[in-house]
Amino acid sequence: MKAKFTVVFFFALFFSLSLRSQNYKIYDKISLESFNPSLKKKHIKHSFDAITLWLDSEPFFGKRTIAQNKISDSVSNFIITDEGDIDELLSGIKHRISLKKTEKSWMVTDVIKEWRCKGDTSFSSTLCDTDLSLLFVGDIMQHKPQITAAFRSDSLDYDFLDNFKYITPILSEADLSFGNLELTFGGKPYQGYPRFSSPDILADNLREVGFDVLFTANNHSCDRGEKGISNTINVLDSTGLLHTGTFLSKKDERPLIIRKKGIKLGVLNYTYGTNGLPIPENQVVNLIDTVSIEKGINKVKQQNCDQIIVCLHWGWEYKRSPNSEQVRLANFCFEKGADIVIGSHPHVIQKMELKKTKGKKRFVAYSLGNFISNQRDRYRDGGATALIKLKRESGNVKLDTVNYLLSWTWKEENVEKINYKILPGSLYGKMEDSLSTADRKKFKKFLNDSKKLLDKENIGVPEGHYFNAE
Repeated sequence: MKAKFTVVFFFALFFSLSLRSQNYKIYDKISLESFNPSLKKKHIKHSFDAITLWLDSEPFFGKRTIAQNKISDSVSNFIITDEGDIDELLSGIKHRISLKKTEKSWMVTDVIKEWRCKGDTSFSSTLCDTDLSLLFVGDIMQHKPQITAAFRSDSLDYDFLDNFKYITPILSEADLSFGNLELTFGGKPYQGYPRFSSPDILADNLREVGFDVLFTANNHSCDRGEKGISNTINVLDSTGLLHTGTFLSKKDERPLIIRKKGIKLGVLNYTYGTNGLPIPENQVVNLIDTVSIEKGINKVKQQNCDQIIVCLHWGWEYKRSPNSEQVRLANFCFEKGADIVIGSHPHVIQKMELKKTKGKKRFVAYSLGNFISNQRDRYRDGGATALIKLKRESGNVKLDTVNYLLSWTWKEENVEKINYKILPGSLYGKMEDSLSTADRKKFKKFLNDSKKLLDKENIGVPEGHYFNAE
């Protein structure tokens, strides 16, 4: 009887492993096939039938994993939009399952949902009409007084969430929110200028308030050397924040490709320099160079992206007008195929332009100023947000509208502990009970200065309030 049971058991084991092997072969075969928008629906449907087969038969002795249940719930709603989608879906599933982490790490379902076109659950190679909102803010800085203000004596830890209390609704409402991370997560001692290093918890807080993508190539990228670059990248990866501009090695250097709501973006980031500090050997900080920028744009083109975004850390500090080099570089990027150019570094707001080049709308924000910092001088105590709406119609993605929104950093000093809070311009006149007379004057001065500049010099970019910040 015992021998009979042993034979049955090993037969079941062999059959199960054989089934697993067979379906992995199906799985691998699909991932190597080339799909394109001209394929018929039935061929695309067949691909998903094969994936479903794997999901159903992969479990050992018929029990699904948590990952498979989550993937199965949404895989039928995935839409192939180009030949890379099927490979990316499958490799994502493979990667997530291989991690063998907790349920919190199964993000592939969210990725699949992001690729869906709203209201269309059919298998279709035709891209559906949709809008995608992009939000860009200026320099995210943490000077020493800001870090001190974020320390919580009760927990003996840091918490920056209060900084973003009033701006969070705006950040979280956009489909994708981008910011310039002008600091490192280089460990203790935490400090601001001239060698920035902030507590890692700031990254978690940025993710929590709505940021999706951070630019890391700037003049402070090398403030903490090799450790600063690697820790910054690892910390951002651990939070799920996308990033580009600095890389752990030359083999990691590549454009950031983002898919959202069926729209594919290619993102690049470069800086004019690193304050004279050497870039650690084998690590990469993208430096502004027309040859490198052209190569980067060409790599993005090869990915068949709908829009190409280039973020440049450039210009002269504290100058409210772009210099000739900024204008030249923006035009160069457009000439080579970029659609959106976002500038940082001057720490003050500079003009924005939305105009047609070669029959296509293109946008440049020469500088969005300071999103948050301890700089309190006139023009430096706030920034602008660029709100961009992309529109897909009949399979083509175009840059539709751009608006700007102002925000001011309130350094709340009339309390026992100093606080920093970003206030959207729309809150002016609605916080009389909270702001001191001196703070109200500073807030108003910043808004008036900024509106006067942008309303005079902007081309095609009016002020606007997409989202409710109250």
